[in-house]
Amino acid sequence: MIPGPGTQTPPAIARACRLLLLSMGLGIVTLAPSISGRWWTSPDSSVPESIALAFSLSFTSVELALYALLIYLTYTRRNWARWALLVFLMFGWVLLVKDFPRLQADTPMAALWNAASMSVELLACYLLFFSRDAAWFSRR
Repeated sequence: MIPGPGTQTPPAIARACRLLLLSMGLGIVTLAPSISGRWWTSPDSSVPESIALAFSLSFTSVELALYALLIYLTYTRRNWARWALLVFLMFGWVLLVKDFPRLQADTPMAALWNAASMSVELLACYLLFFSRDAAWFSRR
């Protein structure tokens, strides 16, 4: 359900959703082994690498689908989705900040890409919650 002619998505909200899609794209690029190394396995793991890769890709696919769905629902003026998206992003930020020193030491390029992605997400959240167009969510 795309907003109709009378409820067109405001520019700042549309820009925020495009920024979030950009961030999602950066996240997908970061998964490349040339950037993040073998992120799906751990040296001390007893799980076969093929199983670890299949599980990790499945989990990542579900996560990306949820992210895309929340972006779409936010774009279509679902206020609850905007808040759910914020919680989803904050959870990711906490994990990133916790893991950042290891990332920086092991795969500095992945750390750089993740920091860039987080910066884009922060800008998008600013637009979604603090821009003049954020009032669009409460005008119904």
